[in-house]
Amino acid sequence: MRDRRHRVHRALPARLRHAPPRAGPVAGPARYGPLHRAARDARRVAGRYSAARAQVALAWLLTRSPVTLAIPGTSSLAHLEENMRAAGLGLTVEDLAVLDALA
Repeated sequence: MRDRRHRVHRALPARLRHAPPRAGPVAGPARYGPLHRAARDARRVAGRYSAARAQVALAWLLTRSPVTLAIPGTSSLAHLEENMRAAGLGLTVEDLAVLDALA
């Protein structure tokens, strides 16, 4: 499982890559800081498509340029199918703007 998380981790926008692991409720301003908002915004976009954040990250990468080719690693047929579904998400302009702000 660690290998898959590491590969997905590298595909996420920079602000999400550096988010600390969730360790339960956090009190004080850190809970409402930019990393918290970035993770929340990414979850909202993913939720609109009933997709994982990793799928949304792949879809976002594919929209960056017509010559972009994402080659995520996979260890199972199910993971490959999940990655392939990311190409068909069809992110809206508004979703792309949210994700661009996270990069």
